[in-house]
Amino acid sequence: MTVRIPAPDRAGSLRTEIGVLERLRASDETEVVVIRDRRARVVDDTLLTVPPSSVGDAQWALLGRREDGRPVLLAAVDDALSEATVDALPDETWVGLRDVGGRLEPASMELLIEALALAGWLRDASFCANCGGTTELQQAGWARQCTVCGRVHFPRTDPAVIVAIESADGARLLLGANAQWQG
Repeated sequence: MTVRIPAPDRAGSLRTEIGVLERLRASDETEVVVIRDRRARVVDDTLLTVPPSSVGDAQWALLGRREDGRPVLLAAVDDALSEATVDALPDETWVGLRDVGGRLEPASMELLIEALALAGWLRDASFCANCGGTTELQQAGWARQCTVCGRVHFPRTDPAVIVAIESADGARLLLGANAQWQG
């Protein structure tokens, strides 16, 4: 039996639309994944989303669209302000990726990984890595342009996998290196 996991629709065509975040934040159809201190809201192994009106001060980004076309936004909230910016739920409903493990269904897990990666980038990359200048968000939260040197920066949101391949007897380990690495 083959299980087909639909590819996520990251809604790249919407990112350059002027005012898209404001428009989607005003829509009752929009869902919001809230990230606070590298954690999301999960209850009974279900990733919770909230309407945009229930989130106050946050950094916003477009995560994409559900299979049925509903838009999904990210709201990255500051942990110190979270009780004022997000309707309060018990602390145990806020879990990290390692806490929830593989219990979420695949589409929700993909959404959670993307939301956590993008929220971390929004939080940690507000200055240009090239010159140290401040950056401005663009492309619905998927790019930052330096106000000093003009360089454009993008987040890393694709997961990485690290594996070890060993012989059946455990005596040998396969090692590899990028051909461009010297030495």
